[in-house]
Amino acid sequence: MKKLLYFITFFVFSVSFSQEKTIPSGEYKTLKSETESVNIILLDNKRYSVSVLSGVYEQKNNSIYFKSDQDNEPVFKLEFGFDKPNSKKILLKFDGLFLNYGDDKYIGVQETASSEIIYKTAQEFSNFNAMDYNEEINYEKEIDHCYALYFVKESYYSESIIEKFILPKDVSQITVSYSRSKNSSMNLNGYYDEKTKVLSVGAGRKNILNFALKNNEEEKSKFINPSEISSVKKFTYDGKKINEDYYNQTVDSAATYVDSVEPSAPAYSFKLKIEKSVKEAFNATKNSKDKSRFLVIINDTNNKNIEQQFKDFIESYQENLGYSMYEGYDPQYDHFDFYLANAKDKAELKKFGITDNPSITYFNTDGVKLYHSKSQITDDSFSYYNTNTINTELKVLDANAKFDAVFSIKKNTFQETLNVLYEISKQEVPYNYDSEETPPTIIDIQKFVPPVVVKEQIKEVLVVEEVKSVEIVQDYAVDSTAVIDSAYDYDYSMLKIKENKYKFKTKENVVNEKWIKLLETFNKDKNVNKKLAITILKELSNKGFNKILYSKNQVINSKINQLEMDYILKHYDTISNFNNTNEEATYDGDYYITYDLKNNISSFLNQSVAKENCKSKDDLTKAMARFKTFVATSKNDSSVASSYMNALKENDFQTEYLTAYENYYTTVIKDNSNIIEQLDASFAIKQEEEYSANWVEYKYDFANQANEASWFVVEKVKDASLIKKAIVWSETSLKIQKDDRYYLDTLAQLYYKDGQKEKAIITEQKAIDVLSDDDYIQREEYKVVLEKMKNGTY
Repeated sequence: MKKLLYFITFFVFSVSFSQEKTIPSGEYKTLKSETESVNIILLDNKRYSVSVLSGVYEQKNNSIYFKSDQDNEPVFKLEFGFDKPNSKKILLKFDGLFLNYGDDKYIGVQETASSEIIYKTAQEFSNFNAMDYNEEINYEKEIDHCYALYFVKESYYSESIIEKFILPKDVSQITVSYSRSKNSSMNLNGYYDEKTKVLSVGAGRKNILNFALKNNEEEKSKFINPSEISSVKKFTYDGKKINEDYYNQTVDSAATYVDSVEPSAPAYSFKLKIEKSVKEAFNATKNSKDKSRFLVIINDTNNKNIEQQFKDFIESYQENLGYSMYEGYDPQYDHFDFYLANAKDKAELKKFGITDNPSITYFNTDGVKLYHSKSQITDDSFSYYNTNTINTELKVLDANAKFDAVFSIKKNTFQETLNVLYEISKQEVPYNYDSEETPPTIIDIQKFVPPVVVKEQIKEVLVVEEVKSVEIVQDYAVDSTAVIDSAYDYDYSMLKIKENKYKFKTKENVVNEKWIKLLETFNKDKNVNKKLAITILKELSNKGFNKILYSKNQVINSKINQLEMDYILKHYDTISNFNNTNEEATYDGDYYITYDLKNNISSFLNQSVAKENCKSKDDLTKAMARFKTFVATSKNDSSVASSYMNALKENDFQTEYLTAYENYYTTVIKDNSNIIEQLDASFAIKQEEEYSANWVEYKYDFANQANEASWFVVEKVKDASLIKKAIVWSETSLKIQKDDRYYLDTLAQLYYKDGQKEKAIITEQKAIDVLSDDDYIQREEYKVVLEKMKNGTY
């Protein structure tokens, strides 16, 4: 019999209410997101229930799939304050409970969009001292303004969660709390048995909980009620030692923090070279070794103070870069060349399309105008503080311009095409403000208009990159509709004037036609092309050039998708070792795209075999063939094999499923010698590849896979040879997990199918004997099976 993991708790009580006014029945939810997620349901018959998990469910045949309301919520809750918009510091406030239990939480700081993320534990980051702990106060930590913060909830038994928050330019305070009710991914599901009328619910494969529809008749309790119930503030008795400090704790709630001391002068003296003419400025940028560099031309000849303003700006810019380059010159901070136009440059400026005065115009190394605005050098949007954001946005426009340049040439080489596709794929996926799709998932929307007269509860939308958006309910004295609309319409770009940005020209069909030809050509090569592999993986992750340029997701099982998967599968071993080299091609600006490659590919393949993505039987057959190839490529890795076998069962590939399981089983268990030793040897190999691999989980998963395959034979198979094989698998599961009731039931029914009636009866009786007193439903089910075995009606 199958097993599931029990992950849900219900509390049901009986209660009566005062009848002065009728309290409406229905579901009542907790209002504040930082509290435990608890719902109270008031029923019409004056009863109530309290649930710690709720959501929606979907039924497929007799199976039921549950989706928690918490699935889309982030683990970490951040509230932004903007009381000091010009501050270069951010004050972080943490609640005491978050820090006191913070040994599995980490915080990372990323200074710029392309810089390394520096992680510390939450306690190290905040300088938290457990001796000073008081959960009622906020602990404060001041940091320098940065591009983004990362919050990590570590898990040793499932996937750790990383949530990235891009910070608005004018945020000055952040309050951090933790959703303690947030569960890890649970995959909650169940099965309804029409014979026994039992609903089995759980998550995973262990500790199932069985439910029967409640009888309307009152159940007589076996427990004795107390005569009286009361409560006291301080419990004591004669001779009891009282810890007064425990009852009278006082904490100084005044928050203290130490201002960081900046050095009086930068460690590195950075100097820009300012050219003497427009032509020299363009040539200097064009001839730079750094092809992602930009030339900024300031034209403000009518401003009598412009020369001093330009001088002050350059000095400030150089000083700030010097602070960043504390170990010497670092090109990752040096993005711009600057030129101040004078009256003699007017004709030359006109050639490059510069006519506005005042204006600031940005060019790439090819001399292509990427953006211009009627701005002055003293504008806040042009300050050093915003240059990193400007650089990030210009990189996208630069990639678009260089993309157009390559695709405008009909006879360019495949490598030239690949180079420009690869460079585009390194950019961040932008949000399309003109789209009618769901609100943004990578642009922060936390800023609201000032309060107005009407007090109304609205939903503040905090958007977390890498996880789905979440709605957090808070009280604001604002017009809710106006605020939401203004939040979505607000553009946090530093290059705000859309019509002044470089206009991308290349059509989607032109790109995809060349992409198909490129894939077909490179699929014939024996050696891997690293840029192509990275570009494909970005496409499969919906973070590649099609998403960036055309806001298009990958079409599962399309010709392009199939060619991409073929290439990755063909070169899997080489690609999986990319991160063991120091080559820059593996880094895409946010994370190593080849990190956890095995699970990523398994996820892609799971999508390809999903029924909704297979338009024809041919699509499904080809997708399954690729999945099978990957199982072999991964050397029958337990997680990959398990995923493949589940896909086979889901799609009713019965013969293929049993063949796949037999291959997996014989990869690990090669003979009749010690099962545990053979499992241990297999686990050692897995642990070399996965540092977080857990021996207990691995051993149990293997036993459960053996039981699932055996139970599949019980339910679906009549072939005598397969029944004998299933007996071996089932016996193996019991050698790993002795006297498991489910495994015993499976083995008993296999014995009976194999004609071993006496062994079947003995084994089924043992399954009954190991049941606890609470398993009365399971006991009745097993008794029915046992009786049928005894009287020959099984």
